Amino acid sequence: MLDAEPFSNLATLTHLVLNENNIVNITGSAFSGLSSLTNLLLSNNDIEAWFKEITAGTPNLTTLSLNNNNIPSWPADSFMTIPLMDDLRLDINPFSELPADLLQPMPNLTQLEIDNAQLTSIPDTFFTPVLGTLEKLQIGDNIMPFPPQVSQLTQLTFLDMADMNMTSVPDNAFTAMTELSTLKLEDQADGFCIPTTALPPFLSNATDAEVELETGAPVCVSR
Repeated sequence: MLDAEPFSNLATLTHLVLNENNIVNITGSAFSGLSSLTNLLLSNNDIEAWFKEITAGTPNLTTLSLNNNNIPSWPADSFMTIPLMDDLRLDINPFSELPADLLQPMPNLTQLEIDNAQLTSIPDTFFTPVLGTLEKLQIGDNIMPFPPQVSQLTQLTFLDMADMNMTSVPDNAFTAMTELSTLKLEDQADGFCIPTTALPPFLSNATDAEVELETGAPVCVSR
């Protein structure tokens, strides 16, 4: 357990790496006094719960890694105290739902990893606060249909939707993603293919073979 204020004398600390420390519980004041902290890495522990008070003392946090823990759910206000967040990694945790307004406090978010969880859907308005900022999204390894709002993430440069057991994607799924340069779609349901009308601009002139090599999925109709 991380008890009360263990780092209270480190006010100028900017990076704190606590990966692989068998941490299970964190008290609400564990990071109190770390007002200069920008990067907090808590990956590969056994953390069982997260709440906003944990980061109340780190208002300048921009990177938070909580991947590969044992967190089954996220309160809607989980990240209310860290509005400057740029990079949030929640992947490899056993959560099956996401609050619709979870990202509301983080309008500057550019990277989000929610892959390898137990999601079966994503709320329709989940990405609304970050439509104009999100550049990297990993949501693969969750068994669910294509989340429609993903198509509105026009600033994405990297999108991983591999291993989601999708049967199809909309005709305009990736066409508005003018900045996209990496798209991963391998390991979907039997018969899955990408409509030619759904291709992102960086693949608009690619051959069918090139599309499959780049994305891991075949084109529906040969052009």
